Amino acid sequence: MDEASVAIFLVSADYLTSNFIRREEVPRLLERRKKEGFHIFPIIIKPCLWKKVKWLSQMNVRPIDGRAISGGTEHQIDADMVVIAEEVEKIISQKIKRPNLKESSVSSEGISKAHPLQIQQKTILPRVYDEKKIPPIGSQELPFYIWDAQNFEGFFYDINDDLCTESLKLLQINLGANERTIGIDKLVYSTTAQLGKLKVVTNGLGWNSSYWDADTAASKGLEQAGSGKAFNQGNYYIIGWQGEKYVALNGKVDKLAKLMLEQGTSVADKKTLTVGETWEVGDGWTLTATSIDAKATPRQVWLTLSKDGVKKDDKVVTSGGSTGKPIYTYVEKSLAGENDVPVFVTYVDSVFEGATKDMVQLRYTWLISSTLTEIKSGDTYGVFTDATVSGKTLSLKNSNTKITLSPNKIVNLIGNLKFKVADRLDVLRFHPVIYQTRH
Repeated sequence: MDEASVAIFLVSADYLTSNFIRREEVPRLLERRKKEGFHIFPIIIKPCLWKKVKWLSQMNVRPIDGRAISGGTEHQIDADMVVIAEEVEKIISQKIKRPNLKESSVSSEGISKAHPLQIQQKTILPRVYDEKKIPPIGSQELPFYIWDAQNFEGFFYDINDDLCTESLKLLQINLGANERTIGIDKLVYSTTAQLGKLKVVTNGLGWNSSYWDADTAASKGLEQAGSGKAFNQGNYYIIGWQGEKYVALNGKVDKLAKLMLEQGTSVADKKTLTVGETWEVGDGWTLTATSIDAKATPRQVWLTLSKDGVKKDDKVVTSGGSTGKPIYTYVEKSLAGENDVPVFVTYVDSVFEGATKDMVQLRYTWLISSTLTEIKSGDTYGVFTDATVSGKTLSLKNSNTKITLSPNKIVNLIGNLKFKVADRLDVLRFHPVIYQTRH
């Protein structure tokens, strides 16, 4: 127990009433959590009164909506366990000590002798596929070639939360100067939704990842944060798509909304508005400080939210003190077949008197596009079709299109994601690139 990397609590009525668990196991693990940041995953296996247990109710349980796994269908149970397994695997892999690259010797083929290429051990492959410098794909040393955010900077990566969701897997054997074709189903693009916490929760309300109070969050203005909702426990699902940060709508990885804005946490990220001033937030959305009252108790601002010049909502938001309600959440009743979708969130950090006009400062603003990308199995996305969803992972294969890697060519894959091929005839050398569109 003292050497474990992760603790998984299989929560049921029997678990909660076990004297040994309550008196021996739980206190020791909670102490490790407090001192070392030890990871605990409580999984609600069967219906029970877990919310009445103080230490457990303050944790992020799995599934995140707090329901018991045993109540789902066989498919739902499998999907829940896949999501949990992916989270646990990520935590464990981060704890495995990475090799010291400075101490590793490199052979003439470019492969580390001290740490051979083994996909199973998460060794990072070179960005450039070069047939002269790697073992053949399909061999024991290299069952497949893969690009992700660790070896391709074009894919989405959140350095603050260490979130990397995209990968491109190459399965074609005998690929080289004499065989430049990637066959059917031999290139797979995958992306996995991962949980992220709203900054309005971690920084606005000041709650860490292990604390959650649904009633207080609602009283402060955060909507759709209850069990089974889009912002359950202040979380939402982040997913990379063609190198950019998207949101999986209500956790659905086949319904993607681009994250248009997510203000940072520094003072410089504040947005200040005076009375009557309008902020062009993005994607046609604007926010106007219709009225500000810095003398009221608590201080307040009347905000009006519009889309493409049409008013969508308005609300009076208050700041400061225990009685304030500083969070403004706008929820679309229906979007792409999903009900009650949060689209916009902001936090009233302060309201104050200026030299000539009252002012409001907004922080931690979050906005997704209302134009959705819906992934359907029969549709074509560049060279990819045959979209499949497994748990929180979306995968596409080149099921209908062979890919030819001709010398000195840019080969389109999907959107701005492409392969760049060297101009050499005697060796096959290529790597992925993403061409960003300039506005």
